[in-house]
Formats: sequence, structure tokens, C-alpha cells
Amino acid sequence: MNKDYIYFDNAATTRIKPDEVYQAFSYFVTNIGASPGRGSHPLAIEASRMLYQVRKTVANFFNCPSSSQVIFTKNATEAANLFFRGYLQPGDHVLISMHEHNAIFRPVEQLRRQGKISYSVYPAPYSGAAWDYGEIERLITSRTRILALSLASNLTGEVFFSPDIVSFLKKHGIKLLLDASQGAGRLRPNIAANGIDYLIFTGHKDLYGLPGTGGLCCLKPPEFEPLLQGGTGGDSSTWTNPDATPEKYEAGTANMPALWSLKAGCEYVKLNHAAISEKERVLYRYCYDNLRQIPRVKLYGTPKREANLPILLFNIDGMDCQELATELNQQRICIRSGLHCNILGHTSLGTEKTGAIRVSLDYNNKLEEIDTLLDIINRLAKE
Repeated sequence: MNKDYIYFDNAATTRIKPDEVYQAFSYFVTNIGASPGRGSHPLAIEASRMLYQVRKTVANFFNCPSSSQVIFTKNATEAANLFFRGYLQPGDHVLISMHEHNAIFRPVEQLRRQGKISYSVYPAPYSGAAWDYGEIERLITSRTRILALSLASNLTGEVFFSPDIVSFLKKHGIKLLLDASQGAGRLRPNIAANGIDYLIFTGHKDLYGLPGTGGLCCLKPPEFEPLLQGGTGGDSSTWTNPDATPEKYEAGTANMPALWSLKAGCEYVKLNHAAISEKERVLYRYCYDNLRQIPRVKLYGTPKREANLPILLFNIDGMDCQELATELNQQRICIRSGLHCNILGHTSLGTEKTGAIRVSLDYNNKLEEIDTLLDIINRLAKE
């Protein structure tokens, strides 16, 4: 049954993982099955060694200066909450872009409602466009500590990050929080080379890990408060989490089967990056070029086919996006409709009331699958 589905929801979670990822999961649960830092027996020690290897792999993937500055969480949302609640102080001011996912927007908005911080929303340029630093400077206050920016849009695939923004922020003494949830595996942001102060990521998208993995990578050793208190293994004598990093920020049992699989996913992406990217460019060009020729189809965002991630957002004029989604679901085509956990981004596109259809591709997709989608869209657009 599962092979009959056409899966175009890869921006939410990549469905097909490399065999190496499944094998890593199976190896851990079959041969290890113990928790790192919880005991001195051989299996616990081996689990600790494996956790260190995962941390080294992630640090290497993003060029984080030290593996001890890689903090694992269960997803990017938890990493964002860890950062904002630990780093920000009462009265601080934050800048967030008009494209930010709810994983960034909602924690900041909640802190504002609690009277702890303030924030402003700034315009971020689309793929390849120049930054309007004058507009950002008008929003900066004496209490501005952080600018949060998505690496790329989860709606249109457009890339927002540019190394130039880091130089601008450093002149103003402002740190950068880069949300690399979308595009980490394709764009591979370089923390040390680009001076990215903080980077959050999730494992289950284009890093090909399993759900339940994510993290926060820091350019320098973190000094803020942890989000959770609890068991950290190692030193259990202290009444609160020990000061050692990263253990201080990782209370609770690590999801080792998924983390060990994340290591395999990162290694696969690194080894096959060029082939994956080229295949996705072909799929993206084909889907975009054909969609844009269908009457009544409205595509959103700026088409930068050599720069954007393989994500397309569109509507059929006069047709509710949920109605279209239902039709596609009945044809066993998996897409996502609505607001995609990004009310700010949809507001910037003018689709906050209507929502839209998102088709997000992966190198495992085939041109024939896109043809099936296009045939249905063509038929519905003519009705």
C-alpha cells in the first residue's frame, strides 16, 4: 500500500530515508539498547561513545568549532525555546523576519505577552536580493540582542541567509540566531566561516534523520540557563544541572536510536550532496516550468531555480486550497495545504486568509510522479 503513494510533503518530513539510516536505527536498538551516561557497564559506555560520535559528526557537518557546543534537543522548536528562554533577559529586544516559522515567532510572542521582552518584525530579502540595512537599523534599539532569521522559507524555498548580514550585525553588537530547519542538508551553513552565533536545526527533514532529533549549535561556549532540569547522567550529586556543557542543557534520556540514525543521515548527505542537489534542481525546474503554464494557477514567491530549495507554493484561482488538497489526497498524492505553521510568511505573501498548496520535492521523487500531479492540476484548473 505504501508504495502507491506519491509523497510531496518533504518540507515537513522526508519520508524515504537512505538505507544507512534504517540500518543505524536497527543496529542501535538490536545491539546496544542502553542509555549514554547512565551506568558504567559496557553497553552504557558504548552508548556514550556513540553519542560523542554523533556530536562530532553534527559539529563537522556545520563546522561548529567544538562538539561540546552542539546541544541536542528533540526538534528545532525545543531548541528555539531553549535559546530564547535561556538567553534573553527582561527588557531585551529581538528582531525577527517576516518569514519566520511559528517555531521562532510563537516563543518570542509568548515572551512578549508575559512582559519579558519586546520584538520587531523586519523585511528579509528573497533569494539573491540585497538586504535593506537601513530598514533594519531603524528598528534597532539599545536593547536589541538577537536577530532571528530562517536559512530558507518553508513556504517557497527561497533562501534568506547571506554572510553579509553577520558583518552588519557585528557592527551593532547583535547576535544572529539562524533557523536552519529548512535547508540545512542542502545549503550546509558554515558556523565558523560565516560567524553564525547560534544555529538551530532539526534532523527529520533534509538531513534524513528520524523524528525526535534536533539541536542548537553555538559559535562560542553557551552561558545561558537550561530549559529543563533533571537527570544528566555523570554527576548526580548537584541539586541542579551541572555546569558542564553540553550536559547542562540535555536533561533527560537521549533519543539514541534516532541520534545514531542522524549521524548516518548527515554522512549520507555529505557524501552525496552534489548528486542530491542536481537531481532536485531537475525536478524543481520541471515542476515549476509546467505549473506556471497551467491556466488559473498562481505561484507565490520569487523563482530562483538555481538557488531555491525544491518547494513550490500555489493556488488555483477560484478554488479553495483545502478542496484541492482533498482531491489530491484522494488520488494518493501527499501534499500540504493551509498555513504551514507560518502565519508571518503567509501574511507577507498575502495568503493569510486563503492558505495555499505546498509541493515539496526530494531527490527520491520521479518526473513521472510530477506528471501525475500536473495532470490532476490541469484537469481541475479547466473545470
